[in-house]
Amino acid sequence: MVVRDTDLLVELSRRTECSVSMSVPTVDTQAWETLEPGTAHPIKRLEAVRRLADAGVDVGVLMAPIVPGISSQPAKIEKTIRASADYG
Repeated sequence: MVVRDTDLLVELSRRTECSVSMSVPTVDTQAWETLEPGTAHPIKRLEAVRRLADAGVDVGVLMAPIVPGISSQPAKIEKTIRASADYG
């Protein structure tokens, strides 16, 4: 839904400080389904990050929560960090 307001966020960014933070606790599909059923897929959120960044909006990723036994494995954390960097 935030992508829908890209034009407004760009205009707001021209007038004052404005930033958007997207929650992406993990890109691991199984962990995502366990932690956040019914929410947008993490890659869809990262695609939104890319679109906002490309439009000039200050955007970042919040990687939380990291839940022990579900999303805390180093490989899952690294994969999420890499994906976040790949999408800007």
